[in-house]
Amino acid sequence: MSATSAKQEALSLNFTNNGQRVRATVGQHIEITPVTLGSAQYGVPLVSSIIVRLENTALDWPPNPGGPTFVYIFEAAEAGEAQVVIPILHSPEPEFAKRNTFVAIIRVEPAHGKPSAVGKLDQENATTWTKAWTNLLNDVLVSR
Repeated sequence: MSATSAKQEALSLNFTNNGQRVRATVGQHIEITPVTLGSAQYGVPLVSSIIVRLENTALDWPPNPGGPTFVYIFEAAEAGEAQVVIPILHSPEPEFAKRNTFVAIIRVEPAHGKPSAVGKLDQENATTWTKAWTNLLNDVLVSR
């Protein structure tokens, strides 16, 4: 299997990457998992450019007894640079919030070779539906 046909691995970041500049490739997923800090929780990420797009937020598993830990899933959509800020909410101390807000600069570089198959979220649908349903168990009976 050539390097251009291999599926890109997600770029995984955590609080040890706070304040860093990191590199990604167009089409690559970026997963940011900041730590849980007691009653202080992380809020909605702020992204400086559409170069990096928030795709989803998931609850990390197994659960942390200290409080929920979330994984923020982004996609590197275009070449360029974007700042991602994940702010602290509900902190009684402004200095604590400032010190523990996650910030990273993500430099997105063009993909080399042919585009590889990058996984997409299987539940994503931007269409507004008014009379639709879904079956997450895949147990639909088909009568013939």
